[in-house]
Amino acid sequence: MVRLPSASKKPEEYERISPLSELEAEPLVSRRSTRERHVPERYGFKARHIIEHALACAASVLHEPKNHEEAIMSPDAEKWVKTEQEKLKALVSAGAWIEVDRPKGQSVVSCKWVYKIKQSADETIERYKTRLVARGFT
Repeated sequence: MVRLPSASKKPEEYERISPLSELEAEPLVSRRSTRERHVPERYGFKARHIIEHALACAASVLHEPKNHEEAIMSPDAEKWVKTEQEKLKALVSAGAWIEVDRPKGQSVVSCKWVYKIKQSADETIERYKTRLVARGFT
């Protein structure tokens, strides 16, 4: 870097300075705030209780089976099978379908069971719910 002299100096009299010497001359000013930082208290949770709350929520999550095989292998298998049978009886009594032989050359739309655990407001199990749904592809 070259510092330009006043108009009275000749180019030979220009003084050379290094960029480091100029930086050393000016102290660096921090632009960071000096205010004290803390985690906000929201919804009655303090920072140290957030992890405890997350772990408690994770422990209270109930396992809902993804398919029939998981349902019959789960600890609540009897309840899931019972709700499946009730749902099938309700569908038959409502006349949702009739059983027929498949015509040759025709594809069949498959179906699957969907499982859901319904809970009351105090997080107790209200009921086990199953639905028989058609798959959206053939």
